[in-house]
Amino acid sequence: MNAPSTCYAAIVAAHCLLLLVLGWRVIRFRQTKGVGIGDGGEAAFTRRIRAHANLTEWAPMALLALLVADLRGAGPIVVGAIGGALLVGRVMHAIGLSGSAGPSSLRIVGMVLTLAAVAAASVCAVLCWGSCPA
Repeated sequence: MNAPSTCYAAIVAAHCLLLLVLGWRVIRFRQTKGVGIGDGGEAAFTRRIRAHANLTEWAPMALLALLVADLRGAGPIVVGAIGGALLVGRVMHAIGLSGSAGPSSLRIVGMVLTLAAVAAASVCAVLCWGSCPA
């Protein structure tokens, strides 16, 4: 059985670090404001919650598709490009959403990169690379 590549592992680790940062921002706000559930009616807190939640909504399936592509022999350049686009997209979206609830160029570009990465990972996951049987 093939093991995930070092490139893929680094991409997953980077997404985990982003998840920790976004989660920490929510935890700190909850501690500071004494809000256990919900957003306490604070728009800035709602944006922090959504930035964290949005990562948890998009990243898992994208990373799973990327794992399948990696295990099927997509190669470190393909895996790195798709994973890098996903990570940059998620960071841009989180920054854009944290700053404004309305449309922003960072949110838009972040989602475009995310959607492109999800599509690319999905296509690569089903393509037969070098590891497909003859």
